[in-house]
Amino acid sequence: MAEPGAVSVVIPACNESAAIGGVVRELLSAARWREVLVIDDGSTDETSARATEAGARVIRHPYNKGNGAAVKSGIRAATGDFVIVAPPGNLTAGLVLCGFVSAANTVTIRIINGTAGAIDPASATFGIAVLPAS
Repeated sequence: MAEPGAVSVVIPACNESAAIGGVVRELLSAARWREVLVIDDGSTDETSARATEAGARVIRHPYNKGNGAAVKSGIRAATGDFVIVAPPGNLTAGLVLCGFVSAANTVTIRIINGTAGAIDPASATFGIAVLPAS
């Protein structure tokens, strides 16, 4: 297993100021990641400021380019040996990714839910591909 310190976590976000700070803080308290990158995809709210205040490194698109472009920007900017990309979607549910990379370049993700009782973290796991950073 690779250490979390070798992993960059990329979070594409657009207009997520209400949730992004909490998500970043949860991630940073869960493990010592190499970095947490928030790709602000042209938000018109305070997403960038909230992510920065919470401890993320922020890359800002000047206008909304779409999730694919945000993911690509994050992967290009990542400095870790591996990259975990948070799935697109509404972050206001308080879902946070915590993962550990295996030797097979897959990661088991536990979903930690900021809304008590909505998801049982012990049973909410799944595997995704992890991209070696280049």
